[in-house]
Amino acid sequence: MLLAWVKKHKDPVAIAVAIAGIVVAIAIYLFSLIPTWYADEDGDGFGDPQVSTRSIWQPSSFVRNAGDCYDSNQNARPGVESYFGNHRGDGSFDYDCDGTSAREQSATGSCSNGTANQGWDGEVPACGEKGRWLVDCDRKVRLLRIEIVRESNSRIQKCR
Repeated sequence: MLLAWVKKHKDPVAIAVAIAGIVVAIAIYLFSLIPTWYADEDGDGFGDPQVSTRSIWQPSSFVRNAGDCYDSNQNARPGVESYFGNHRGDGSFDYDCDGTSAREQSATGSCSNGTANQGWDGEVPACGEKGRWLVDCDRKVRLLRIEIVRESNSRIQKCR
């Protein structure tokens, strides 16, 4: 097809421009086949979408997956199911990269007839904050009255 076009158009500049266009199109196509690699500073198998390179071969400390939301902590990556009491390193508790910080425990505890429904004793603390966790309720007789005594311990709210 190109030969027919060249025979019809004998202008050397037009021929050169046509050939250059074809070479550029081939180069763009071949470049699109070269994979993109993403820096994986923390070694968790998920790369930083902001730091990438293209190479035929995989560069050291680079991966094909660009899903890491914080590449300085190997616990912060898509699919994490664990909860943590400390922020991931940047003030955020979004360890599973879903855009939110989910609390491990959000229920408040209560006492009913000396039986405890475990949960936070009072206000539910924010991620990484300490709170009181209701563990037991005892019925005790004091001064001829039955009182419910709440037993709690200190606990940190974990999040992911």
